Amino acid sequence: MNNEGEYCVDKIQEIEGLSCSLESESICQINDKYLCVGLEKKGLNKQIGGFAFIDIFKREFCRIIYDDEISCLCYNPKNNLLFASMELLKDKKSYFYTKIYKIIKNKGDRGNEEIDLKMIYQYKNKK
Repeated sequence: MNNEGEYCVDKIQEIEGLSCSLESESICQINDKYLCVGLEKKGLNKQIGGFAFIDIFKREFCRIIYDDEISCLCYNPKNNLLFASMELLKDKKSYFYTKIYKIIKNKGDRGNEEIDLKMIYQYKNKK
């Protein structure tokens, strides 16, 4: 907040190499440590669809999970669920899905915290 009590955003650091979704609803905070950013292919080289998990403290991405193109994300902390709206482009047709993932926190081989997703539900919808 600034001195007038208004919320404001300051650019601290730019993370390159991610093909973020064009939609404003495609970023959410998972917990005190992680942001989740939806990724989208925009027809350029080396772009992918899926999720990028950003370590808030290190200000760098720590995990990429490949999936379809993300247009909207919503995190439910009570049930530890991530809801994602996606668009699948196949045979020059668009298909829209809503997928629900359980967020799994593990310890890696070096004892560091890792984050993963387990899809538990998928629904094909019109938009």
